[in-house]
Amino acid sequence: MTWSSGAKPQEPTTAKGHGRKSRAAMAIAAAAAGLVLMEAPAATAEPAGISHDFLVYGADGNSYITGSVFFSNRSASVEATFHAAGCRRFYAYALAGTTQLDARSTSTHCNSTTGEDIPLKADVRGGANHVKVSLTDQNGQNARTGHIYR
Repeated sequence: MTWSSGAKPQEPTTAKGHGRKSRAAMAIAAAAAGLVLMEAPAATAEPAGISHDFLVYGADGNSYITGSVFFSNRSASVEATFHAAGCRRFYAYALAGTTQLDARSTSTHCNSTTGEDIPLKADVRGGANHVKVSLTDQNGQNARTGHIYR
C-alpha cells in the first residue's frame, strides 16, 4: 500500500475500542451541554390566589356588604354586593400586620344595592395578610368592621 505522504498508515483501532471511546466522549459532551443548557429550578410559586367570603351588617341592621376577598401575591381585591338603607359608604383596606398598604372606598350610596369591585395594592413581599372592610353612615360614623384574613 502506498500513501501519498509517504508515511505508513497507523494500525486501525478495533471497532470495540473505538466505540467505547466514542461513547465516553459523547457522554462527556452531553453532560457538558446539559450543564450549560440546564435551566435554574423554578421558584416555589404561591397558589394563584386565595379567596374568603364575608358579610358585614351596618349599625342600622339593614345595610350590609357581602362578598369575597381575593388575595394574590402583591394585591387583593374585594368583590361585593353593597346594600345601603339610608345613606352609607363602604371602605376596604389592605393590611400587612398593622401596616396599612392601601385604602379605597365607594362614594356614598343612598337606598340602593350595587355591585362593587375594589382593587387594593399590597406591594410588599407576601402581599396583604388581611383586608378590613367597613360600612359607615353618610358622616363616616357608626362604622361596622370586618377583618378577612388570608
